[in-house]
Parts: sequence; structure tokens; C-alpha cells
Amino acid sequence: MTGEEISTSLPPQAVQKIPYCIDACMVNTLEEKGVVTTGLGMFKMMGSSERRGRNQVTGSEVILPASRRVSFRLADSLKK
Repeated sequence: MTGEEISTSLPPQAVQKIPYCIDACMVNTLEEKGVVTTGLGMFKMMGSSERRGRNQVTGSEVILPASRRVSFRLADSLKK
């Protein structure tokens, strides 16, 4: 966008909610199967198992809990 105002028939309160709705839809879809953005890439949920790590300050060994994170894979058309 170039900073120009875009007029819509929606009230300003509804327009302000659009990014939050998109975010909620992406989160729900990610949990189920992943989000594909055509020409850009794919977002997917990945899990990691529990593992050992080190406290960088004390050097003592700690157990890092299992977690889930979002990963992104770039579309092949953009890898060139």
C-alpha cells in the first residue's frame, strides 16, 4: 500500500477487527493441518520432544520440556 486511504462500506470498528480475525483463523487452521500461502510458502506446526540442555549461567544440566512451534517452508518458486 502507498499510504492512501481506502474507503469501505464497513464501520471502522469492524475494519479494526479484521487482522485479529485473520490471526485467529490462521491459529485454528495451523492446529488442524497447516496454512498454505500460494506463491509464498507453508506454515506448519512441529513438535519437539523433551531434551537435555544447559543453563548458560551456571553450566548445570536442565531438562527442556517438549513443545510445539510454528515452522515455515519457503515455496520452491522463491528459492531460486
